[in-house]
Order: sequence, then structure tokens, then C-alpha cells
Amino acid sequence: MRNEIEPKLKYPRKEAEYYREEIKRILRGLTYKEKFNIIKKVDKDLLKRLNTFNGTKAVHTLDYVSHLPYKKKDLNLTEEIMLLLRSLFMLWSVKDYCSEKRRKMFRIVK
Repeated sequence: MRNEIEPKLKYPRKEAEYYREEIKRILRGLTYKEKFNIIKKVDKDLLKRLNTFNGTKAVHTLDYVSHLPYKKKDLNLTEEIMLLLRSLFMLWSVKDYCSEKRRKMFRIVK
């Protein structure tokens, strides 16, 4: 059951499996090592951005997000937004990686 406080959305909610399939589609065509490095970089960056203004420097608080909801079937709005941001950051990271890889292939001949 969803809370009555959450806003009514005009589109149906998606499960975490939908976002996993989206990431698989984005990473298709890369080697395992490239996939691993991109996923590691994106997850680390996303958790850093989510936890930027949570808690204080002196005292460790429990407000920090420690992991993303990978296998939940019933996502709330914030978890769905986190997974959507993850897939967007993944898309941008793969695009940057491919452009950097393409740039390294070209060699200036004098």
C-alpha cells in the first residue's frame, strides 16, 4: 500500500527490474571491465550527490543513503527518482567514455 501523502502520478509506477533492464540496454556493447568501471563510478558519484547535505561533519548521522534499491518491487517516489537518476548518469557516462575512447583512437599526423 502506498501512502496517501504521496502525490498521485499520471503514469504507472515501475519496478526496479525495469531500471535494471534499462541499464543493461545502455551498457550493451561494452566489455565486462568497462561496464564494471562505469557502474562503480556512477554509483559512487550518485551516492556522493545524494548525501551531500545530509548530516553534519562532526557527528555521523543515519540520514545517509548507503545503497540504491536494486531489487525492490514496490518503489516509493524517492527510490524511483534515484534509479531514474542512476540510469541518466549511466547514459551520460557511457557517452563520455565512448567519445573519449574515440578521441584516443585518432592520432594527429604532422
